[in-house]
Amino acid sequence: MSEALINIGVFNDNRAAFELGLKMWRGRTPAYIYLKTDGPKPVDPPGCGPALWGNKGFTPEFVDGLLQESARDSGHANLALAGMVDAAETARQQGVDLYAEQGNRIMAALEFQAQYLPPNNAQPPEGLEFHLHPTWEIAYNEFHDRLGNSLPKMAVVLPLNRPTGVNHPMNWETLTHAGMGGIGLPPVKKQDIAHTNRRPKNKSQTAEGHRRRLINNRNERFERRCGKPHFREISRRSPRSNVGYISLGTVEPALRGCIEHGAPTPLAPQPITMAEICLIQKNFA
Repeated sequence: MSEALINIGVFNDNRAAFELGLKMWRGRTPAYIYLKTDGPKPVDPPGCGPALWGNKGFTPEFVDGLLQESARDSGHANLALAGMVDAAETARQQGVDLYAEQGNRIMAALEFQAQYLPPNNAQPPEGLEFHLHPTWEIAYNEFHDRLGNSLPKMAVVLPLNRPTGVNHPMNWETLTHAGMGGIGLPPVKKQDIAHTNRRPKNKSQTAEGHRRRLINNRNERFERRCGKPHFREISRRSPRSNVGYISLGTVEPALRGCIEHGAPTPLAPQPITMAEICLIQKNFA
């Protein structure tokens, strides 16, 4: 859910949704991957009480890198890990370094699982199974390629796992991240007003000022790419609602025009890309 909120926040320029996703990630991640420094028991998820780490009465030994669903099965544990890393990667592309906050946990989860995968092939603990999945590339790129951390067990697993395909939040990770390092990575942003208790000093720091800046910035981007603005303020909304969004009144008729003219159209429920919106505007708006 934190991954979805972060992505929604970025796509809609919705700071409130983005911040909620960050908050959820920061609470759930330390409660999903165990480290011995947590004490004899895992960290409790915020507002949920103790989480279930066992399966049918069996609870594994708590060791560094154990995931909450490791006793359930390898698939669900890595679906959660992939979503966790996807969220951190999206946030990092926005200048927020979630990786730095929980890097030791994520690296421990990688190495914990990799020791039981070929060619390492350590004997798995009783009651636990480990399998290859189309993931781990994004996290490995961050912690090894960008930051230079040693992940020897995962380093020998990945070549046998490439190229990776798709499984829910795991998507073409070899293609997008293998060996990419920090190419195109923006700098980490300084802590802004959303993370402090300071009062806004002027209108540019208020919700209204932020909302108008987002709308203006989007119009400028689309004027450069499409020749004319596409995003515009349709109606006044409270600062808590979406602050900038696609003008659905423009897009939907355009999509209908694409269909009528037999032009390629994005297939629901896939998101409409910027290039597709530009094409729609030029041909049918």
